[in-house]
Parts: sequence; structure tokens; C-alpha cells
Amino acid sequence: MLSVLPLLFLPLVAAQHNHGNGMDMSMDGPMDLAAGQMIPYFHFTPGDILWFQGWVPKSAKAMVGACLALFLFGIFERWLACLRAVAEQFWRKQAEIARVNKLNRTNAKLPTSTSCCSPSEPASASDISKITYASSLANMPPFIFEYDTARGVIHVLQMALQFAFMLAAM
Repeated sequence: MLSVLPLLFLPLVAAQHNHGNGMDMSMDGPMDLAAGQMIPYFHFTPGDILWFQGWVPKSAKAMVGACLALFLFGIFERWLACLRAVAEQFWRKQAEIARVNKLNRTNAKLPTSTSCCSPSEPASASDISKITYASSLANMPPFIFEYDTARGVIHVLQMALQFAFMLAAM
């Protein structure tokens, strides 16, 4: 059995030494940049494609306009981040209010007798596990469809803008 084990790794070793995959891996040849690929450096010269083929600043005025547009998009993205932070704070308060209201409704339904958990009678393991479970859920906000949908949409918009800025810088 152990003598067959090296034979299992033989195809992996052969695949590592196969250099005839049709790709020219020499670094001596010139790069072909005319194929519409992105150039991996910061663009500060007119004539580079910004995000799409229609937005190519070719003059100095067009370059200033593109920089101004990117700056305004950046301000919009930061405003969106601020809006998201304020909304998160509001949603956190509303979730806390909803959680407290739910606990108040639950506590109102509990019996008021002192037969359970009196000082002479210790709490059972199930009572302790219920308290532990309730305290672990205290930090988790409840799912509220309107808030979570809006949170997701704002997050998607913010991440799309950040991705677009990354592409503009590259």
C-alpha cells in the first residue's frame, strides 16, 4: 500500500513540469497594450479611458472636468457613508425600543407568584439557560424588513462607488 502512494503523486509532479501549455512566459518581449487592457499605473495624462469608452478626457479642460466629476462623486460617496452611519444609529435605537417592548410584553404575561425562584428555592438549570440565551440575544438586533432592506441597498451603493473609484484610480 505504501509503495503505491508515490505513484499517486506522479501526475501532479508531471503537471508541474509541463511547460508546453501554449503560453509564452518569457519577459523579454514587448507588452501588447493595444488590446484594450487596463494599464497598471495611475493615469494623469489625457487620452486614458476613465470608466467606459465614452468618458475619455482628451484635452486639459476635459481632464479638469473629469477630476471635478470624480471629486463630486467622492463627496457623494462620503455623504452616503454619513447617511448610512446616521441611519444605522437610528435603526439601532428603534431595534432597542422594539426589543424592550417585546421584553415588556413577555414580562407582563409571566405569573406573579413567588413559587418559582424564591430565595429558598434555587433557580433550575433551564431558568439559567433561558437567561443566558436572552442575554446573548440582547446584542443582536431583530430583523426588521424595512430597515434591513434599506441597509442593504445603501451598502450596495456605497460599495459600488468604492469599486468604481478603485477602477478610476487604476
